[in-house]
Amino acid sequence: MCGTRNLSLILTIAAILGFSFFTLDNARSTLALPEQISIRGSQQRGVPGRNAVLESAPVKLPRAGVIDSVEGGRAGFWITGSRRLSFDSANQAIGTRLPAGTYQVYPNLPRGADTASVTLNVTLQP
Repeated sequence: MCGTRNLSLILTIAAILGFSFFTLDNARSTLALPEQISIRGSQQRGVPGRNAVLESAPVKLPRAGVIDSVEGGRAGFWITGSRRLSFDSANQAIGTRLPAGTYQVYPNLPRGADTASVTLNVTLQP
């Protein structure tokens, strides 16, 4: 018997006995990591009501996502775009669902601070 026939026979016997095999296609779907997108923003204090600097590049979520972690933003932050939300703390935002759309995020300035930043890590839903 040639090698291909041996393999075919082994696979047939294994299927009859109820064994399953880990194929490359299974590996691709099993090992796929969740897609994550980060949304970043910052604020720099200026003269009150005049020249504060807010920066946040618009980020597009192609599918709905869930905020799974927040870095910074200890005085709270707000999200603008397809949905408008405001949070008093990072913990309050974790688990929040964002529909597909474009978003920006801006941190509140903590008392006595001249700058602040925030990064939201969003896991896209399949």
